[in-house]
This record gives sequence, structure tokens and C-alpha cells, in this order.
Amino acid sequence: MNSRLRQLLVTGVAGAALVVTGCSASVSIGDKSEAPKPSVAASVLETNSAQQLAQDPANVPAVRCDGGLEGTIGYTQSCEVQILGEWHPYTATVVSVEGDQINWNIKADDPDSIPQ
Repeated sequence: MNSRLRQLLVTGVAGAALVVTGCSASVSIGDKSEAPKPSVAASVLETNSAQQLAQDPANVPAVRCDGGLEGTIGYTQSCEVQILGEWHPYTATVVSVEGDQINWNIKADDPDSIPQ
């Protein structure tokens, strides 16, 4: 695991899951001619980010975002991740756009506030 990522233990009704304070994800949008500027819908951003944050696929954390991502490097979107029943602010940031694929990181705004 990348040394800059911290693991957190998250318990829920289904059991325990490990959540990291940040991760990277990407999505391909298909034919560029159909969309002049690639983008990621909020629902895709939430689903893919939750899957990347979860260390156990059976215990994926809830993620909600204010909107989607635009395929522009540095574009950000505010999100929240539910950990131990509380919502914590995270930010998704586009780190690269490769053709029709948008790559982003999602990290806790204040990693020290995440319960351990």
C-alpha cells in the first residue's frame, strides 16, 4: 500500500472494514467525440471513491459528493465519507486526464480528525 495512505478501522452493522484517508480512482467515459470535455457524474464519483477507500469489498463506506468531476487537471469536488456513523469532509481532485479517462485522488480534508 502506498506509504502516504493511512488505514483506519471502520466498524458497521455488517462488520469491520478498513478505510484509508485517501485513494486514487479513474473512469473512462467512452468516445471523446460524444463529449467535448470528459466528466464524471456524482454517482460514479461516489461509487468509485467508496470502492477505492474500502479495504474490504463487503464493507464499503458511504460516500456523498456535492457534484461530479470535470476532466480538467486540478478540478476539485467536495465529498463526505461516513466513518463510525459520522460524516467527514473529503476532497476529490482530478490528477490527470488521459484521453477519455479521468484519474482522481480523494483525501480527507483533515486526516487527524478521522477516528482510529
